[in-house]
Amino acid sequence: MNRVIIYSEDKEFLDELNANLINNENIAQLHYSNNIEGLMDELREFKFVIAIIDSNTNNEKIYNLLVEFPIENIVYLYKDEKPNMKHNDKIIFKEKNTQNVEELVKYDVFSKEDSFLIRYIKSKILREVIQLKFEVTNVGVAYLTDSILLAKGNDLLYNLEKDIYPLLAKKYNTTKDKIRWSVNNAVNIMYKNNSLAELKMYFGYAYDRSPTPKMIIYAIINKI
Repeated sequence: MNRVIIYSEDKEFLDELNANLINNENIAQLHYSNNIEGLMDELREFKFVIAIIDSNTNNEKIYNLLVEFPIENIVYLYKDEKPNMKHNDKIIFKEKNTQNVEELVKYDVFSKEDSFLIRYIKSKILREVIQLKFEVTNVGVAYLTDSILLAKGNDLLYNLEKDIYPLLAKKYNTTKDKIRWSVNNAVNIMYKNNSLAELKMYFGYAYDRSPTPKMIIYAIINKI
């Protein structure tokens, strides 16, 4: 059963969401907070499966908190949307456009400013990148991060050459071949930085050669 927390500084919105979810059979405990201090106390005391954040909230402290206390699913809701818990532990919007949690992370590679949710996912990717001993200042790691976000949010995992690399080339004003080379270079350096035992511990099996970017993307997506 799920423990859910709702955060909004709008009391009316908070009350509306609480009333909508309070009797849902798929929620074990429903918590809510309308201030940062209260949210911090809740996150320290309990482990939540889902956090529902008021989309009108734009507070860097919330982002930092949710990085410090990772939550499996984070969902932004607008005031005219009402969530309904399903048995697959995802939140579905019962409005004009039905969306699940995965659809909320669709990544606009050309956006000048990342959404709260994308920044949160990037922080999770960074943790995996550091654990794998990538050189985080390598430009190929930036391309790989974008590739992971595109693959996760836009179902492009099996189209690196056709879909992802051309988008990155356009974003970074370079060529698809240079994107490919940089990503492969970053992966090869990562491979040299790890022992076979370390790679086996991360991936679940040993590699006798450098894993492909697609393998890396797939592994990280499964871990975040």
